[in-house]
Amino acid sequence: LNRGIGGDEAQFIDFRFEADVVQLKPKACIILVGVNNTWVLEDLKDEEGYFQEEPTKEVIKTVVDAFESIFAKAKAAGIEMWVCSCMPMGEGMPSLKARNKVLQMLNVEYKKLVEKHGSKFIDMWTPFEGEDGLMIPETSRDGVHPNGNGYAIMAKVLKEAAEML
Repeated sequence: LNRGIGGDEAQFIDFRFEADVVQLKPKACIILVGVNNTWVLEDLKDEEGYFQEEPTKEVIKTVVDAFESIFAKAKAAGIEMWVCSCMPMGEGMPSLKARNKVLQMLNVEYKKLVEKHGSKFIDMWTPFEGEDGLMIPETSRDGVHPNGNGYAIMAKVLKEAAEML
């Protein structure tokens, strides 16, 4: 079941996790979140055009704290967590290089969380990254949301991960 909500942020997923996931009693939960948490940084740039360090740390802490809470709830309910990395953003998105830098920082934190909690990390960055480091244009209609090609890639990555179980 898809419980995603447009514009959602990690802390709101944590807030709804009991109702949206735990009560459904799935064996596993696949989660992909983080981009929307970065929008608060848009007006907080340094001289080089990147997001300021302290607000960036706060965003990352908010996401990590939400994941810690989600992992605790999932563990208590016997639900396996699969954490998908953020994908790179592409042309058309504001503060593209700054935002992709933060998304890569989030992906590092996701790997740490997965290792700490013994869950599964799904790399969605690599299959969507073009030679320029941005989202491959043919995989998205707007530089952030996957289109049919993008969803086909996501399905392939998830199928391959499931086959490795």
